[in-house]
Amino acid sequence: MEQRTEAALYEEALQYWPCRDLIARILSLVDNEYLVPRDARLIDKMCGPGYLLGQIQKRRPDVVLFGLDNDRRYIEYGSAEYKNVSFIEGDVLTWHPEELFDVVLCTGALHHVIYEEQSVAIANIANSLKPCGLAIISDCYIDDWTSEEERKLAALRLGDAYTDFAIRSGASNDVIDETLEIQRNDVLGKEFKTSVRCRMPVLQRHFQLVRNDRIWPIEWHRGAFGDYLHVCRKR
Repeated sequence: MEQRTEAALYEEALQYWPCRDLIARILSLVDNEYLVPRDARLIDKMCGPGYLLGQIQKRRPDVVLFGLDNDRRYIEYGSAEYKNVSFIEGDVLTWHPEELFDVVLCTGALHHVIYEEQSVAIANIANSLKPCGLAIISDCYIDDWTSEEERKLAALRLGDAYTDFAIRSGASNDVIDETLEIQRNDVLGKEFKTSVRCRMPVLQRHFQLVRNDRIWPIEWHRGAFGDYLHVCRKR
């Protein structure tokens, strides 16, 4: 499958995955000029094909937008698709801006970074912000685990819930297949989803204020897994 096709499939899947509600919440935050002032500099780290930036540009054309990703093919796709966004090829662990940002986004992406380096990525997000700058970070978490077997079973539960959501939302077979592949990668340890309990101390180490919201699922009895949104202010 060509990368442009992969990017298009990913953007289609966002309409059928639970993270669609997360994206809507992020866009409502960016709409708020108290949180994101006019003419702010905003970067989306690990931006993928740039879908979120494209949505922001439609709603906030006054904001100066940048996207960072380490996959050149995504950078090329985003540059062709979203003309008013400046895309940069770079690694969330090592890239440092020449000028700091008012807002840094990192949405649904930190689980692509190996466990040992996720704290480095979060530190780099904080270091890219101006004083009192805003970070909007989201990720998908599994339940806590104490053994590799528990981790696999936790990843399986999350993947089952995601696939159930996609099917009930009317997703195409291609999107369902993509959802199942994500579950497979999670269970086999090719992705690095952690628990929200483990993530919170890292966020609190680097940000003065951290607001933590669980977006999906609503039913708390199903466990602590799911999509969370962290709205953070730099120290």
